[in-house]
Amino acid sequence: MKYRYLLSFIIILLLVSKPVFWEKVFSFAGMEHNLILQTADCNLREGFSGQISVNSANEVLQNETASMSVINSIAPVEYTEPNIRVLLTFDGQIYSDEISLSFSQDGFVYEEKNGEISLLDSVEKDRLYSGEDLLQFFYGCDSEVRYLYFGTFEENTWKYEDSFSVTMVNDAGVSKQITCEGVCIIGRDEQGIYIVNELPLEHYLYYVVPSEMPSSFPLESLKAQAICARTYAVVHLQNKSLARYNAHVNDTTAYQVYNATGTTNQARQAVDETRGLILCYEDEPITAFYYSCSCGHSTTPDIWPGYDVMDFPYLVYRNFDNLEEECPWYSWNYAVEEVSLENIRDGIENRYRANAECVTVYTDYSDPESILPDSEEYNAILELDSVSYMEIAARGTGDVAQELLVCGDEYDYIIHGEYSIRYVLGQQDYELRLQNGESATSTIVPSGFFEMECRYEGDELLSYELLGGGFGHGVGMSQYGAKYLANAGYSAQDILTYYYENVTIETIE
Repeated sequence: MKYRYLLSFIIILLLVSKPVFWEKVFSFAGMEHNLILQTADCNLREGFSGQISVNSANEVLQNETASMSVINSIAPVEYTEPNIRVLLTFDGQIYSDEISLSFSQDGFVYEEKNGEISLLDSVEKDRLYSGEDLLQFFYGCDSEVRYLYFGTFEENTWKYEDSFSVTMVNDAGVSKQITCEGVCIIGRDEQGIYIVNELPLEHYLYYVVPSEMPSSFPLESLKAQAICARTYAVVHLQNKSLARYNAHVNDTTAYQVYNATGTTNQARQAVDETRGLILCYEDEPITAFYYSCSCGHSTTPDIWPGYDVMDFPYLVYRNFDNLEEECPWYSWNYAVEEVSLENIRDGIENRYRANAECVTVYTDYSDPESILPDSEEYNAILELDSVSYMEIAARGTGDVAQELLVCGDEYDYIIHGEYSIRYVLGQQDYELRLQNGESATSTIVPSGFFEMECRYEGDELLSYELLGGGFGHGVGMSQYGAKYLANAGYSAQDILTYYYENVTIETIE
C-alpha cells in the first residue's frame, strides 16, 4: 500500500513540474532513431576499403556540410522548357563526306520545275528546300526504300519535325547511324553539310545522362548527374560558342556526350525526378564540370589555359582519400616502349591548331625572353625532328600536370594544360594497365595525375612510362565517387554539396 502512495506522489510531482524531463526523454529516443536513419552516412575521409565504416552521423554531417549552403529539397518542378540545339558529329568531325537521313513518316513529296528539284511537305505543299546541288535522302519501310534527290537550301535552314535517323560517313568510309527525336535541321556552309538536332531540354537529358554515366549506377547518383547535365546545358543555352551552326552544344565530350547509347528507363526516371532543377552559386547557374574517376583528390579549373579559379569559387580542391579505390581507373600505368616522333609532333600540331595558347615555342627554354613570335610558331612545330629531353615542367593544384617540356634540336616546346599534355603523350598505340589487372586502349592519357619516367639513349628519347590514377580532368564531381556515395546512402543533394562548394539547387527561370 505504501508503495502505491509513493508511486502516486511521483506521478503528481512529474505532472506539475516543468516538462524538461519529458523533453529529454523524447529527445534521447529521437536521437537514437536519428542515428539509425543516418547510419548509411559515413566517414569517407578515413579507412575506406570497400566496406564503409559508420562514424557519428552528426559529426559526419557537420564535417561534410559545414561550408555548404542549405539547399532546397529535390523535387521535380514544372517550368517553361526551352529547346536546345545539338550539333551532331562523327569522330569529332562536323562535316561528313556523305550524309543520309531516314524519316519516320511518309510526309514528303518532291517536284521538278525548270530543272530545279524541291522537297515539299505533302500536306501543306510548302517548299522546304531548293537549290541546284543535289543531295540524297531516303525514307520508307522494310519492303520499299524510296530515294529523294533535291537541292540545297538558300537560307541554311531546312527542318523536319519528327524522329529521324542520321547516317554519317567519315573520311575513312566508316559509317555511324543514330536515331534522334525532335527537329532535324540541315545546315550548309562553304565547308559542307552538317546536321543539328533540336529538341526539348528534358528530352535532351534523357540521352545525355546514360551517355555520361552508366544506367546501372544508383538512382541518386544518376539524379545528381541529371542536375549537373541540366545545369551545364543551361549555361550553354546562354552562350553562343556554336552560333555559326545555329547550335548551343555538340554531342561530344567538348560539351556533353549525347545519344551515344540511346536512353534508358533509369535515366528517364533520374531526369523526371529532378525536372527543372539546376545548381546555382549566388543565384547564377554554375559551370558544373564533372569527370569519371578521381585518383583520391580533385583539382581546380586553372588546369586549362585562360581559366581563373576566382571565377569558379564553387570548384575547390577536395581530398577524397580512398573513396574510389575500387574503381579500376583509380590507378594505372602506361608504358610507351618505343617513342614515335611523328605522333608527338602531330599531337603538338593538333593542339596548336585547336588553340594556339596551348603551345609556346622557345629557341632556348632556359631563357624566358627567347619565345618565338606567333607568326613563327607553327613552322617551328613542323620542324620538330627529334626529342632529346622531356619532363613535366610545372604542376597545378593536386599535382596535376600543368606544363610539359619537349626539347628538340632547334626549339623547345611547352605544352600548356592537362588536356593538351594528355593528348600529346597519349598519341601512341600502347595499352593502359589498370589496377585490377585489366588492359584498356585510349588515344589520350586517362588523366593529368601521373609521374613520368623517361629513358634515353644519348640525346634521344627512347621510351617513357606514366604511373598515374583517375580518369578525366579532375574538376567538379567524380561520377564514380557519386556512385560510391550513393551506395553509402547519400542523396543526390548530399552528393552535389559534397563536390560543389556553397551551391544551392534552384529552378530554371
